[in-house]
Amino acid sequence: MNIKFEILAPSHNKNYVELFKKLTEYLLEDEEATIEDIGNWLSCESVIAIALNEEDLIGCCVIVDNKNWDKKTPALLDVISISSEYRGKKIGDRLINLAISTYFKTNKKDILLFVNADNEVAQNLYSKVGFIAIGSFYHIMGYGDLINQMQLRKSIYEQEEK
Repeated sequence: MNIKFEILAPSHNKNYVELFKKLTEYLLEDEEATIEDIGNWLSCESVIAIALNEEDLIGCCVIVDNKNWDKKTPALLDVISISSEYRGKKIGDRLINLAISTYFKTNKKDILLFVNADNEVAQNLYSKVGFIAIGSFYHIMGYGDLINQMQLRKSIYEQEEK
């Protein structure tokens, strides 16, 4: 297994278009994102970290910093997705850490994420990479399902204190 971790950006990848196409196919196939989501990432200041095994895209992490938001609104860790056969191999940790470190290098300060309150596996992953719970709320999803969501935050200030 030869896994590479990269930031997906025109300035980082000579084969950016091919990789972005793979990312789009990967996310749409697993219903992790919509075309609208992907278009939003392109129109914002987004950080996209990808994991490749040889030529196969096996995971991604997307942090979205919508420049249309006010300056006090933190970025959003919008997607973390790992192909099922690669889960449990610390790939998620490495992708999130790569995306976060790249994002914080742009002098941005905070990242938020939302996770289902009953998803302990995801909560443990986010905790390992430094996110802390700051609240919870109920959210009505597509067909009227009421979902208990937790809000987590990671701040560059907390990172500097360590």
